[in-house]
Amino acid sequence: RHWLYRLARAVLAREDPTESFLKKLPAPGGAGGTSVEVLFPASLDPALVRRRLRLVALRNATVHQRSILGWGLVSLPQLPLAVTPLPNVTIYYSLYRAVSHYRAARGAALLKAALAN
Repeated sequence: RHWLYRLARAVLAREDPTESFLKKLPAPGGAGGTSVEVLFPASLDPALVRRRLRLVALRNATVHQRSILGWGLVSLPQLPLAVTPLPNVTIYYSLYRAVSHYRAARGAALLKAALAN
């Protein structure tokens, strides 16, 4: 495989699995509304699954809000480098992480809203 593909896979492997899960949830108020269908094995108690999802949403909402701010602040000093002929990989990565945390925070808000009903 190409070295750039391997590098991208290594970067994505460092991402928290709960962040990946929350990013894939649709935006609140979007086409799906606030309903989320959760499939789980019949051997698990539904109350346990709801509790676990609620904890994931509550814990990660503040983490992702802080991370949006953190990665946004990290990318600000790098913006003047965007006009230079130097490679802008660090700027792209910083902005990718900020957007990734933004999408995860939206997913956590949707999960909290869905579990509140």
